[in-house]
Amino acid sequence: AGASFSINADDAPGKQATKLEALPTTLDLSGASIPINLSEGNVNGQTFLIGHSSEKGWSAKVTSSNPRSPAVEGGMVVVGSGSNNLVYGYDVLTGERKWAATSKDSGISDIVIGLGRAYYTTYSCTIESVRVADGQQMYSKYLAPTVDCAPDVRDGMVATAFHKSSMWEVSMRDADSGNQKWSSDLSSHGVLTAPIIMDSGVYVTTADGTLTRLNTKGGKKEWAADFGAV
Repeated sequence: AGASFSINADDAPGKQATKLEALPTTLDLSGASIPINLSEGNVNGQTFLIGHSSEKGWSAKVTSSNPRSPAVEGGMVVVGSGSNNLVYGYDVLTGERKWAATSKDSGISDIVIGLGRAYYTTYSCTIESVRVADGQQMYSKYLAPTVDCAPDVRDGMVATAFHKSSMWEVSMRDADSGNQKWSSDLSSHGVLTAPIIMDSGVYVTTADGTLTRLNTKGGKKEWAADFGAV
């Protein structure tokens, strides 16, 4: 914040504005913090009060290591068990665990959701889909010996990136069946983030600093630019 000034509506034209005292240039938020003591939680969620309100939050422990991001749809929070091979569905309001699904492989990625299904990859070495409502597995498809990236899903398509032989590849699959539409060699440099589907392109960043756009229909490389990605 900086200095402020004001002009009254009945001040004569040309009258100098009244100068006010300058405000502090830094804002101390320590007094406004709301500490929350989270326990390890349990199967059905551990509730706690949210400060300055009558609302309650909840927590549930899903893994001891290597946690990943959840996703939410239809009142259900879907999250994986990190290095283990379980995927859970929790009621978004109460934290009650509604279902647990067993993956065929371990190392569950971030969860992405589209049209009532949750999608994730496993470290070795699949793309999988489960139904958000009850955790029923829809399919599990082999990708490669090592899969480091979460998928992305949009418009009935699911994109994945993985390391195979000496190259990193991007693969596009039908979101409903998991059947592969195409797979394209991308780079010998490691993929930094999950592929992103937008409009008619798939965008991927690699460890050499490059952002690449592939066409969603056939996987053709349309352009690549050095953006200094890290």
